[in-house]
Amino acid sequence: MATTLLARDLESLFQGGSATGLSDRQLIERFTARRDEAGEAAFAALVARHGPMVLGVCRQILGDQHQAENAFQAVFLVLADKARSLREPDLLGNWLVGVAVRTARRARLRLGRRRRAEETGSARRAAMAPAAATAASNCTASIQRQLLASISSTPKTSGARCSTSPASRPTT
Repeated sequence: MATTLLARDLESLFQGGSATGLSDRQLIERFTARRDEAGEAAFAALVARHGPMVLGVCRQILGDQHQAENAFQAVFLVLADKARSLREPDLLGNWLVGVAVRTARRARLRLGRRRRAEETGSARRAAMAPAAATAASNCTASIQRQLLASISSTPKTSGARCSTSPASRPTT
């Protein structure tokens, strides 16, 4: 098993070459031209080379580690999607910083909107709770008044009298 993996890694190295000494342009060309292990190695080299910078930008803008990691992943997804259409592949670092800034700012806006919506929603629920309790209390009181009014307005007949005393019960 281990020899198989080693053989595959060596084959990939000899077919695609080492990615460490290549420029950004060469790595992007290798990534876009080859969708095999050599292309993956080229993309991994780009992530290793520029990842710390991109994560630092995202962290600086967002301030939250989890949100920064999400933005970091989004930046490299954009790179994977747009690698073929980069105008100046030699300026990849600059391009990645720009994408990281825009992605992190959008994430910060979404996070702020979500927090405001949650705060507004919880404030509304808190404000509505006493009003709902008052409305329920008023509704209950209204129903009780209507029941009492309907009971007191029913005609009383002699046969409708109820008594619990033993003298009023018919004998069989």
